[in-house]
Amino acid sequence: MKTLDKNIQKLIKKQRFTLKDMENSRWGNGNYDLTYRITLVSEDVHWRGTRVNIYVKGMIEDRKAGEATHDSTMRPAVDVVKKTTGLGWSCAWKQRSVVWGEQYHKNIRKMIRRQITKEIHDFLKLIGNEQCIAVDKVNFEK
Repeated sequence: MKTLDKNIQKLIKKQRFTLKDMENSRWGNGNYDLTYRITLVSEDVHWRGTRVNIYVKGMIEDRKAGEATHDSTMRPAVDVVKKTTGLGWSCAWKQRSVVWGEQYHKNIRKMIRRQITKEIHDFLKLIGNEQCIAVDKVNFEK
């Protein structure tokens, strides 16, 4: 893999993007108010594309199964995507979100990748990268 010039990497890492949808909440897709930044850009010679890692922070709507309240609330993203531990049928309900469904930590990451790929592609096109973009890792920070 080939990396970009250090000055360009610094410019990319300084840039902050927003991702916001507070219109309506439906099953499998809740509201969110997020900011993200690109942490790594590497060009893959074999794939002929660019792989991008990002860090995300902000608020995501959530309500875990089994909670006493019936209303969803906005919570810090790092707390929402934290995968619960526990194996077996007795703990299966802990791995479900009422808003995001089964395997919510994966569903949220897929939604983020789907929403930001075009914006990152347009940004990298400004600095001369015309290759296909793949958002590889989505990490969360406080």
